[in-house]
Amino acid sequence: MTLGDIIELEEDGKKVYLQYVKEAENETLLEKMRVFYRVYDERPIDIYSIIKDDFFFLDFPYRYGIKDKGVNLIGNIPLSLDFTIPKRYRTENVFGSGWRIINEGDKSEVVEELSDEQKKFSPYGMWSIPEIFENLKDGWRLENWI
Repeated sequence: MTLGDIIELEEDGKKVYLQYVKEAENETLLEKMRVFYRVYDERPIDIYSIIKDDFFFLDFPYRYGIKDKGVNLIGNIPLSLDFTIPKRYRTENVFGSGWRIINEGDKSEVVEELSDEQKKFSPYGMWSIPEIFENLKDGWRLENWI
């Protein structure tokens, strides 16, 4: 596992791509991945074409998932020198209405309505591979997740 690895998830002949961008800090945490929105019918000839400015972040069990059927390491594209990982994420508030804003390594807060900035925050936590495919095939996007 090397930062910048590109993995392909495959389900029912469709493919989506993730890039490994942050190591897990310990054995109980998951690796951070950059998830690209596009769903492909075939693997692109040039893996650099996968890298777009249009993505979001998720936690993913990369060190374990790469052993699963349908998860393939296809190459590595080094991260740019100015690449940064967000410090804040969001999730629906399971204890009531609104949203929980998670400040990584810090406390969280609940807001009833998301600001324009908060609408750009990636989901906190992980999605299963079927959930990734279902959401991306259905056109899920951060800005519409309100």
